[in-house]
Amino acid sequence: MKNGIFSFSEKLSTILLIIIGLLPTSRGVYWIVSTESAINDSPLYVKLDSIAPLFVWGIPLLIGGLCLIISSIFIVSTKTRRYYYISLIVGGLLCGIGSLIIAAASVENNLNWLTPVHNTCLSIGFFALTWIGTRSLWNQKKEKI
Repeated sequence: MKNGIFSFSEKLSTILLIIIGLLPTSRGVYWIVSTESAINDSPLYVKLDSIAPLFVWGIPLLIGGLCLIISSIFIVSTKTRRYYYISLIVGGLLCGIGSLIIAAASVENNLNWLTPVHNTCLSIGFFALTWIGTRSLWNQKKEKI
């Protein structure tokens, strides 16, 4: 940041983290708030609900998505960089695991092939965020030693 103005990379990263965080957050809220009506939306939701109630699946997605959104707040300052990495790791991990489970459950219980592909791509992206956060936090720790 120069003279209080975000760099292009900071603007882009902030916007993308908010957008990618809104995806699991919205699904989590939907599953928590509309559990009863959501169950009948698709065979995938019926399958997930047979393993655990949909609101149980929604809680980690909501928390993970919020962590990703929160991480965008900490991206701009070196003083808060540690919080950025931690929220990136937690959010990426929760959303990655959630998306992977959804992808696995949707292979045989979907409306079309797009659902498992979409969730697999999201899972890879979330795990990449986790990897980046973990690696960066580790490097930051090594530099202080």
